[in-house]
Amino acid sequence: MFTHFDPSLFTFLQQLEKNNDREWFNANKQRYEDLVRGPALEFITEMQNWIPLISPHYEATPKKMGGSLMRVYRDVRFSKDKSPYKTNVGIQFRHEIGKDVHSPGFYMHIASEECFLAVGTWHPQPDALRAIREHIQRKPAAYQDAIEHTPFTEFYHMAGDSLVRPPKGYDTQSPMIEEIKRKANATLVLSNDALITALDATVGIISAFRHCDTQMQRIVESIITMLTSTGYINVDINDFSHILSLEGDTALGVGVAHSDETLCDALTHALKNPLVQTNHIKGTQGVIVQLSCQQEPSLAMYESMLAELQTLIDSSRALIISGVTISEELPHFAEVLVIATGIPPDAQSEPSSEKIVEMKRPRLSQPYNGKSEYLDTPTFVRLKGKG
Repeated sequence: MFTHFDPSLFTFLQQLEKNNDREWFNANKQRYEDLVRGPALEFITEMQNWIPLISPHYEATPKKMGGSLMRVYRDVRFSKDKSPYKTNVGIQFRHEIGKDVHSPGFYMHIASEECFLAVGTWHPQPDALRAIREHIQRKPAAYQDAIEHTPFTEFYHMAGDSLVRPPKGYDTQSPMIEEIKRKANATLVLSNDALITALDATVGIISAFRHCDTQMQRIVESIITMLTSTGYINVDINDFSHILSLEGDTALGVGVAHSDETLCDALTHALKNPLVQTNHIKGTQGVIVQLSCQQEPSLAMYESMLAELQTLIDSSRALIISGVTISEELPHFAEVLVIATGIPPDAQSEPSSEKIVEMKRPRLSQPYNGKSEYLDTPTFVRLKGKG
């Protein structure tokens, strides 16, 4: 029968934080079993008697893998922090139809810096998030009563990131608008209609899926390179997470440039990805443009590409995050990755000339002459045509 976690658990977690590598962990694997996994599974087994008393639809599953105990291994695929192990103990008693940590559930967190209990849903999928928001909007009084009175307020408080502005389609004057603004991650839709348009009406389903897989593989490889390679201008995981948090339509793609002079063409080609529902970025709230090159690109063409990007956005309020990485192993001169989110669903694909910030486009007939005065002018000033 479970009694308690040994206090030396915290010593182990602190030491793991300082020695977060496979060699140390393998040498201390038995300590992990004795102090973390063993007691955690005993605790989960004990909770099998109590969780059904709260609700019969939530489960306590004492399994080493795939149960209520979260795995110790970190997912480092999209992280610059390659530390392989989590330095906390996470236990979730999720809903019976849930498949992962995004499902509704009860969560216990044990770490050397803090311990807490949580209830609810973390980063719900878009359909679930929409259902939650619509329920709050339909029945604000019931939701407000649940979160603003005991017993909830005696033990809990609301937590999590929120949108800066209310999501489209919701009453901005709602007394629960701050709750409606709680956010989830961005999503990408590959529609069947887009596949038929991109290929042809006779394409077989396997061929269509293979084409999707090829396109998405290129995009994912570009994202991984952006987040894990050290470049001249780096885009980190916080930049990436912020862009994905912006609510609205999403456009993304990869364009290929065969020479320095075709960077703008590559940018435009990246936005003509036929497999996504949105292939323009007018009105976007935020965009990442990552340039990966075999060799150093010219400053003039780099600025020309950013000027073209600003023209396509058609807004002076968008957050633009750019990155540059040299990858000598590229089979062509350069690749341009574009990830744009927060695009209004009703935006037009053609930019209007009245709203854009006028920029001076570099003239190839008059390349950079090597004078330091040009480089002394900040980039954002030169992009506005004041350089």
